[in-house]
Amino acid sequence: MDITFKNDAQADAVAVMASEGGVLLAAGKALDEKTGGGITRAMKASRFTGGAGQVLEILAPANLESGRLLVIGV
Repeated sequence: MDITFKNDAQADAVAVMASEGGVLLAAGKALDEKTGGGITRAMKASRFTGGAGQVLEILAPANLESGRLLVIGV
């Protein structure tokens, strides 16, 4: 499978992936830095562990154009 990422895309929602233990994958780490650690703080404040099938929805993340960000456990 070939996956490509588009930089600076405008969307209503953005999804990133995290593995067990709440470890963000590359795109998630980049967005976490852009939000000043907001994704990491939201994961710690919730019951999200990054387990397969888990989803954490963050509304209006700081410094992002999108209205929501989804962290998806893999």
